[in-house]
Amino acid sequence: MYKLNTLLFGFGFIALIFLLPACVRKVEFPVGKKLECNAERLNKKGNRFLGVNDSTVLFDGGRQQTGKAAHSGKYSVFTTPKKKYCFGYTIRNVNADWYFIVTVWMKTKSENGYLVAAGKNINQLYEATNIPVEKDKNGWQKLELEVFTPIGFNNSEVKIYVMNTTRDTIYFDDLAIERRRRKIYPAYKETP
Repeated sequence: MYKLNTLLFGFGFIALIFLLPACVRKVEFPVGKKLECNAERLNKKGNRFLGVNDSTVLFDGGRQQTGKAAHSGKYSVFTTPKKKYCFGYTIRNVNADWYFIVTVWMKTKSENGYLVAAGKNINQLYEATNIPVEKDKNGWQKLELEVFTPIGFNNSEVKIYVMNTTRDTIYFDDLAIERRRRKIYPAYKETP
C-alpha cells in the first residue's frame, strides 16, 4: 500500500509539473514589444490594417484609408465628425504597473485630434493628448502619450485609438505602441 501511494504521489507530482505551465497565461505584450501601423496594408476584407512587422496584428479603421495625405508611404487614415475614431488596437491581459509609450502623427487645421488610451473602466484608466511634441515641415504633428496602468489593474484591457473632435477632417499616420519596463528619466549631475 505504501509503494502504491508513493507511486501515485509521484505520478501526480510529475503531472502537476507538466500541466502547471499550461495554466499560466502568456504575456501577450511583453516588455520591449513594439507594434506599428503605417496605414499602408489592409487585410483581405479591407476593414483593418495590418501591422508593419507582424501581419497577424490588426488595427481598426481600414475603411478610412486615404491617399489624400500621408506622413510616410502613400496612405494615412482620415477621421471626420461622422467617423471620429480610427487606428483602434486592444492590448489584452494587462496588469498594474505596465508602462507604454504611444505615438502617432496627425495633420489638422486645429489641435482637436486626440491620441487616446482607455481601460475597460475609464474611471480606472483614461489618458488622452492633443498637444504635439514635434512638428515637421509638411504640417504633420507628432502626438505622444505615456500610459501607466494603475494599481488594481489586473488582467484588463487597454484600447489605443485616435479621435477627431472637430467639424473638419483630420489625418493620422504612423501609429506606434511600445511597452517599456519603466520610464527612463535623464541623469542630472549637480555641480557646486
